[in-house]
Amino acid sequence: MDIIFDELPPDVRSGATWMKTMYSVSVEMTDVVVTSLQASIKSFGKTGLKKIQGESPVIAEEIIVPTCTRLFEVGKLLSDSVNDVLDGLSKCSHAKFAKHFADI
Repeated sequence: MDIIFDELPPDVRSGATWMKTMYSVSVEMTDVVVTSLQASIKSFGKTGLKKIQGESPVIAEEIIVPTCTRLFEVGKLLSDSVNDVLDGLSKCSHAKFAKHFADI
C-alpha cells in the first residue's frame, strides 16, 4: 500500500488519496481478485475438506460462503461453483458425511 502511495507525485499525496488507494487495493474487485476467488472455489472442489483444518465443514463454510457471496454480488460467480462446493464436501475422511454430498 505504501509503495503505491509513495510512487504518486507529491502534489497529489493527501489523506484522501491515501484512503482511496487503500480502498482500491483492499476492497475493489479487480480481475486479479475475481480470478483468485474463483480459483479458490475450484481448488476446494478438487481438494475438498481434507485440506481444511480438522476437515471442519464449519471452517469451510466460513471461507466458501463469503467468497461465493462476494462473487455473486459482482456477477462473477461461475455457474459450476455449486458443483465444485458439493465435490469438495464429498472429499473427506468421514464416509457417511461424504456420501451425502457425493450422491447429489
